Amino acid sequence: MDTFIDGKLQRDVETLAQGEARWFGDGANIAAIVVENSTRRVRAYLGGIDYFGRRAGQVDLARAARSPGSALKPFIYGMAFDDGFVHPASLIDDEPTRFGDYAPKDFDRDYRGTVSVREALVQSLNVPAVAVLERVGPMRFVADLRAAGARLSTRRLAAPPACRSRSAASASASPISPCSMPGWRMAARSSLWFTPAPRRPHRIA
Repeated sequence: MDTFIDGKLQRDVETLAQGEARWFGDGANIAAIVVENSTRRVRAYLGGIDYFGRRAGQVDLARAARSPGSALKPFIYGMAFDDGFVHPASLIDDEPTRFGDYAPKDFDRDYRGTVSVREALVQSLNVPAVAVLERVGPMRFVADLRAAGARLSTRRLAAPPACRSRSAASASASPISPCSMPGWRMAARSSLWFTPAPRRPHRIA
């Protein structure tokens, strides 16, 4: 059988995933995909940590539709960069904020105050990402992702406008779906999105 999987890397990923799963408590599962950016070949593929485990052991979580978490944030900021209303040095507030009936929080339930967009993305902060998504437009964001090849499931996009950012931010996709998108590969292979020519910092309203 011919494969591009790197045996050592595959074993390392499996070991890493099993170790990380312990932090999430009993029954947690992890999927992982490692793509070589220069060739676009999949070098490691993990659908779950234990094929015979009690929790979805025989379900390929790398292809199962579920929340992509922070994997969509680079696309939110990328579209904002294209629109020109934000760049990496722009300042944005990470503080308790409500978007309609949605009040996003980070995993640690803490807030960092005023940060640069670059730092917001590096730290995967949720409030800044949703604030930028509001400016980009949730419906347009989902439409552009689909046009780029992402397979998303958004059950609540018919919701009132105030709820649409939550619907877009919580769209379901398989982890392998963003990896197949040209824009994702461009972001991984190039610094174009994140290191434009220096500009004066400005605050996002």
